[in-house]
Amino acid sequence: MLTLFFKPDHWALAESHWQFETLDQGIRVETRKETGSDIRAFRVQLSVEAPVTAVLAMLDDPSRYPEWIQGCTESRLIEQKNFRQRLIYQVNDMPWPVTDRDLVLDVRVEEKIHGHFMLHLNNQPDAYPVRDKIRVNRASGYYLVRPNHQGGTHITWEQHTEPGGELPGWLVNQLLVDIPLQSMKNLREQLARSKGLYQQAELLRDHAGEVLGWSADWKRLRHGDNEEFGRYR
Repeated sequence: MLTLFFKPDHWALAESHWQFETLDQGIRVETRKETGSDIRAFRVQLSVEAPVTAVLAMLDDPSRYPEWIQGCTESRLIEQKNFRQRLIYQVNDMPWPVTDRDLVLDVRVEEKIHGHFMLHLNNQPDAYPVRDKIRVNRASGYYLVRPNHQGGTHITWEQHTEPGGELPGWLVNQLLVDIPLQSMKNLREQLARSKGLYQQAELLRDHAGEVLGWSADWKRLRHGDNEEFGRYR
């Protein structure tokens, strides 16, 4: 996948800045021109029939990103500082003969209001050794997950990417609809394949309601102590 670059400070811009591209299975994709860049940003929005904690748990499981993020061939956790901050390494497949890209994302989790979470994504190109890939040196964006009125979760994923090297902007722009659209279709399927296991994710809060992290029960389940989750993994 091309993990395009997100700009979290732009997430609340007026709707008029976005150009509608497609609406497929309830998944809306828009793009817009970015100042000083030949590559457009995308925004994708959808709802899923799962609680916010289930979506957060999926996003906190980078080893499985290749199963649902379109074009992502490798992903792993480099460092988990706490629930609110982690460092992730990803490899994104590029069509032959273009060299694959890799990137390192610093993920910061912010609870905007109770139950509404924004995951800020910022590129950290020097945080991990460069090997046989071209390192993406500009990346930023966000996921916003919040409850919807049907008891599920509304997801917004916004991103802008400049993959570096000699890759022409027109080629990257051709991928800006299919990548987020297919990724979100895959995310829905991933939730179904997990047979409700992600739905068991539970957050631990202090007496003031601040999130401390995942519950001990969910940590045990996620790390394979439970036979069902172990088979799914």
